[in-house]
Amino acid sequence: WSLEGGYEAGKQFLQLDSRPSAVFCFSDALAIGFQKAVTEAGVRVPQDVAIMGFDGTDTVKYVQPRITTVRQPINEMLTTAVETLVKEPYEPLPEHMIFPVSLVPGESCGCPRIEGID
Repeated sequence: WSLEGGYEAGKQFLQLDSRPSAVFCFSDALAIGFQKAVTEAGVRVPQDVAIMGFDGTDTVKYVQPRITTVRQPINEMLTTAVETLVKEPYEPLPEHMIFPVSLVPGESCGCPRIEGID
């Protein structure tokens, strides 16, 4: 889940004989670390490999090219979790909860930039 973990994954990616053209990381920190490792080796993002993260943290704004990410509604998820924990003991709980996510395009995936989205 860390920058270091993403960096190490990027180093392993560089050792592959046949590299994928796109990588989806399960956190923004991993995506940033991955991007650092591959760009240090001369791999161009997104021309040689497209990169996406997941979380929607503000840290993606501070790397170039900016990481494309999937933003989760963290505040809504936390509020729901706390409300669920403090319910009466015999009140039925939902088996699954689905929260909407949104795509926040950056430059790392090769898709065109959408004005007004950050």
